Amino acid sequence: MLTVALLASFLYSALATCPSDFELIRNGECYKQDNQYYYMYAPNGASTVKSNCADQNAIPVYIRNQDDNDYWTGVARNDRASGGGAQTYGNILLGIECSKSYPYYKWIDGSDIDYYPEGTDSSINTQCEQNGDYCLWYLNPVNGIWIKQCNQYQYVDIYCVIPHAPNPYQIDEYCGEFGRDEEDDVCYQVGATPANWTEANTVCRSFGGQVASLHNVQENSYIRRMAVNKGLVNGLMLGATTNSKNNFKWADGSKFDYTNFAPGFPIDGLGECLAMETNNGNGPWINIDCSTELPFACIRNEQQTPPSCDGSLRAPGDILFSPGFPSDSSIPCDFILKVDPGMLVEVEILSLEANSCCDRLVLTEGTLGGAVIADLTGEWNNGRKFRTTSQNVMRASWQPKGGVNVKGMMITFNAVPK
Repeated sequence: MLTVALLASFLYSALATCPSDFELIRNGECYKQDNQYYYMYAPNGASTVKSNCADQNAIPVYIRNQDDNDYWTGVARNDRASGGGAQTYGNILLGIECSKSYPYYKWIDGSDIDYYPEGTDSSINTQCEQNGDYCLWYLNPVNGIWIKQCNQYQYVDIYCVIPHAPNPYQIDEYCGEFGRDEEDDVCYQVGATPANWTEANTVCRSFGGQVASLHNVQENSYIRRMAVNKGLVNGLMLGATTNSKNNFKWADGSKFDYTNFAPGFPIDGLGECLAMETNNGNGPWINIDCSTELPFACIRNEQQTPPSCDGSLRAPGDILFSPGFPSDSSIPCDFILKVDPGMLVEVEILSLEANSCCDRLVLTEGTLGGAVIADLTGEWNNGRKFRTTSQNVMRASWQPKGGVNVKGMMITFNAVPK
């Protein structure tokens, strides 16, 4: 049976999200609250917060436009509410400093301050003293105006922000989150969690591919390198099966025109599936029992057309993706999930990554106008389930507002008794 762990493992082998102690918030940004209700001496404000955040490969809060200001004002008000409404809570320190190379205020990352809300102290736009500026700037949660505080102590809340979630695996123009073997223009990816052949093939198919076929020494070497780079040195499941006469065929239907069997293999009766010995520099193949659980490799074709919404009626057991998942989540799409009369629809969240400010997965009873069952955003990868209360139809609606730098949603559904 397809498991959440397998899908999540394969997905996160391709794309990383925020560091473990940071939260995904908006526009692919990660943040954490570094300090709340911190009594800071203004002359040390910029340098202290700059150093604290830099240690975490992050920067203090920066604001580029009205939408940014509205968002952080909302955060500031929540902070104040958490402090019982105390006026010393919710003053978010801004990453503004007097530039050491140019005598004006700038953001700590060196960029210009080309937006500030109406009512902000006009000195934001005037020269500052490079060696004697004793001021910090914070966002007022009451009105969203930026306040300048100089030569005294001030209570502030400090946040560190990673402008975009780190992604160590380069998204390729043609292969998306899969790796591209440029010598052969083939798209591959390796899943780290062990699976048997049936499970591996199901996961690969859910991403539009098959368990990998190999057709020359370059492809064999490329797959082995991908596996070894992920620490997978105890074997890798490949996409070939055979009958009792060891006549192998690839799951993707391609021609079995290249072999790299280890000496003496295949051994009749040892197994009907194929695996690579990744601890051997040549990546030789052996035949194994198909129930053996190993990490696995997937292959899929290059992406030829831009993603689009296919909102056709879906059958129980289908895996549903937001269009372009997981490399493009910007396209809205509605899915109708229907089971047999007399049954209820149960949806399982396989993966959801949405900007918590803007993007949502909304599950509703029936086709139109039904009650909202769940309104989800942020990160979900725990296999949580939701079901209808009375109907055999559910609408799953992916509603991005930009869908910037997040993967989108992947769900499945089944029928359950009332």
